[in-house]
Amino acid sequence: MTTTKRNDKTLGGEALKNRFLIIIFILAMLGVTYAVPVNADNDFSFDFGETVSQNNEKEGEDTLAAENERFSLTVNTGNGTFSVYDKQTLKKWDSNPANWQEDTVANGLFKTDLHSQLLFYCYDSATDQMSNVNSYNSAVKKGGIDVRITESGFVTEYDLKTEEIKVKLAVSLTNDGIIASIPTADIRETGSFRIYEMKLLPLFGAAGAGQEGFLFVPEGRGGIIDYGQRAVKDTYYRQIYGEDAGLTNRIDRDSEQAYLPVFGVSQSGGGFLGIVTKGDESGAVNAGVRGQDNDYCTVYPSFSIRKYKKYSVGASYAQKEMNIFQKETIHFPECAVYYRFSDSRDSSYPEMARSYSDYLKENHDIKSKASPVAVVELLGAATKIKSFAGIPLTAVEPLTTFGECQKIADELKDAGADNISFILNGITNSTIKGKLEVEFGVSKKLGSKKQLSSFIDGQKSENRDVYIEYEPIVFKNNGIGVFFNASKEILGQILEIKKWHPGIGDFDKDAPVNNLLKPGKLVVNGEKYLKSIKGLDSGIMYDYLSRGLYTDFSAKSKGIAQTQENIQRILQLSADRGKVASRGANAYAAVYSDLIVDLRYKTGTPGIVTKQVPFYEIAMSGLIPYSYTSLNMDGNQTLNFLRAVETGAALKYSFVYRSAEKLIDSSKSDWYASDYGFFKDAFVSRYKELEKLRELTNGVRIAAHRETASGIFETVYENGIRTVVDYNTESYVIEGEIE
Repeated sequence: MTTTKRNDKTLGGEALKNRFLIIIFILAMLGVTYAVPVNADNDFSFDFGETVSQNNEKEGEDTLAAENERFSLTVNTGNGTFSVYDKQTLKKWDSNPANWQEDTVANGLFKTDLHSQLLFYCYDSATDQMSNVNSYNSAVKKGGIDVRITESGFVTEYDLKTEEIKVKLAVSLTNDGIIASIPTADIRETGSFRIYEMKLLPLFGAAGAGQEGFLFVPEGRGGIIDYGQRAVKDTYYRQIYGEDAGLTNRIDRDSEQAYLPVFGVSQSGGGFLGIVTKGDESGAVNAGVRGQDNDYCTVYPSFSIRKYKKYSVGASYAQKEMNIFQKETIHFPECAVYYRFSDSRDSSYPEMARSYSDYLKENHDIKSKASPVAVVELLGAATKIKSFAGIPLTAVEPLTTFGECQKIADELKDAGADNISFILNGITNSTIKGKLEVEFGVSKKLGSKKQLSSFIDGQKSENRDVYIEYEPIVFKNNGIGVFFNASKEILGQILEIKKWHPGIGDFDKDAPVNNLLKPGKLVVNGEKYLKSIKGLDSGIMYDYLSRGLYTDFSAKSKGIAQTQENIQRILQLSADRGKVASRGANAYAAVYSDLIVDLRYKTGTPGIVTKQVPFYEIAMSGLIPYSYTSLNMDGNQTLNFLRAVETGAALKYSFVYRSAEKLIDSSKSDWYASDYGFFKDAFVSRYKELEKLRELTNGVRIAAHRETASGIFETVYENGIRTVVDYNTESYVIEGEIE
């Protein structure tokens, strides 16, 4: 099963009972969490409930709730099921399968899930019991449903009788689809049951036997799950914007993540793109195929409204597991999904990507930005252990001074490569040493601030952007200051970020430990930094800030929603100041970015994902320039170059001016293949090859993309330019001219 891996900690000891009592006592003193033991043999001891014999479901009738020129929305007032009819494509979309009782795969709770609009994971704080609940069993069958027609649709209130919880679902009609939302601020939990996760419209657009099409999921660049699969063991689950580092203790990029809050369906007669517009920071995308829980192909969002972490308690021979839950407060007011329906009966992933691009332009002040042919990242310095009088000390190893940055720029320009954006990495005292950076200060080993300013001004005068990397979140333990600055784990201890080894499935115990800044300090520190760099006419480059979210479980923290809110505030301040570049940008960072670098082009297809597609690139094409990881730092340069041709990406190279041998045993040893002198000619050659395509397509969106034969991909731009990349023969063609 493709899931988020949760970290387990072993709390050793001989007296198991005493260990439980100690932890429960600590939790009671903290007053912010719930401890719920779980069965030692399973991840969860869910109570699937019993089939309710009585049925107080109202007869109900299909009522027209809203209508416009293109759509009509009807709802059954007795059971909450609804339908959207598209007058343009003549396609009807149902919230639930009409013949759900005939499903031969689903049994028990899974059967009644098919007739539910909401699914819940709950825990009972009084009995420590965890349970799966659906809106049909717990509300509709017991008469706990109230449907009210609104101006643009309807609102259904579900009264979960046994759990003593009330939840509302609002559905509104728009000009291009519907918006479905759960106002989490209105959730009422009057008993001991608490919701920790909700699934929204899990059967909307479900495809049964005989239907052809695919599910779209945000697997990295984008993933396709064909309807043809059946009885596959794996299901699909990805947290939007990646794993919560506050729970996993890791921020590595070895695992794929969902950068965009989207999912989609394409089937005979039409399709739709779902966009999680509210609650995305706590959202996830789920998908399954026929033969798993039921006989349908489904894709839908879920929302984690209370975080939890699983701990192992006791000696290895008698361990028990305990789920520690976040405090009660729900920190975001609403979960919402915008379903945008296809304009045609033959929906495709490029059409979905363009729909998302349109959404970004409609809802954010994004103007089309010209793309450079190439991005060059220069590493200023790294740290290295050196011996002084027999004593090992950490020293700064200069690799590219500001004067050497100028030499590289001049040489590349003279060679005909002048449409370049530069990123300066590791040039400040704090970033080189991994310390918390609050004020800008260059390393004197690289030159003066005046020399840096001269380099930046010179590049800007020739229309080349320069970005300085700023790391406001990740820092190494700095002594006593860590207690005031670092985020905390769910049990109250300092959150430690460790290096993860995916090969062995464990942390590197010898690697340095990092911390993450408390979200409440992000804006204050960011304002100080931006003020200190005011004299430089450079852009700002962000790494983890643009690609990761985390929960701080400190007493005054407002959860992961506060983290995203403050990150967006820093990005807005940076954009107001000048240009912004992001490394592997999540959607909330992409909308503020002038350049996105280091997209990951993975060919693997985890679980039920049939293939990966360039949804991200198509959505950003003609809007925000992007690049993959550096060609010289990746395995096959020819392969990576062809990928850039296929998707309209800029080239990217990473260089140090001085010998790369100086990187051995340094803090930047992963830059081993960055010797400028060695790669310069290859860079210039690749630059000149890609220059023509960039001239023809700069600022133009990708209109179509498809695999015409195995390993052969065709890309068509809105201005008619066409590229065909053949990975089998490692060749490509560019066709068309601009009139």
